[in-house]
Amino acid sequence: MPLREAAHISLEKRLAELYELEKEQIAELKQSFGRLTESISPSSLLKNSIKDIVTSPGLRSNLVDAAVGIGAGVIGKKLFVGKSNNLFKKIGGTAIEFFLSHFVRNRMPQLRKEKEEAAGGQES
Repeated sequence: MPLREAAHISLEKRLAELYELEKEQIAELKQSFGRLTESISPSSLLKNSIKDIVTSPGLRSNLVDAAVGIGAGVIGKKLFVGKSNNLFKKIGGTAIEFFLSHFVRNRMPQLRKEKEEAAGGQES
């Protein structure tokens, strides 16, 4: 009889340990789920994407080049078309805008490189 009581006590002790382990695992699972939902929330995804964009070195210069190119194209079109309502002038203005923006955008890295070389030559 004492052996049976000892086995019963041992079994109850093991059950209590397992219930405690289950409670700990459920708490860890809830924490993990909370972190997961926070990491995939739209605001968090947007924040991380913006952080990646800001910290990438090549993207900044590409954005600046594109903005300068587009600006040059718009100004060129405005100068060519003016306030005219002529269809052919508007089509020509759009073509000028397109070509000028691409030319300036593609020329910007070369101009930047020449400027760096000129600045490097002056320091010597």
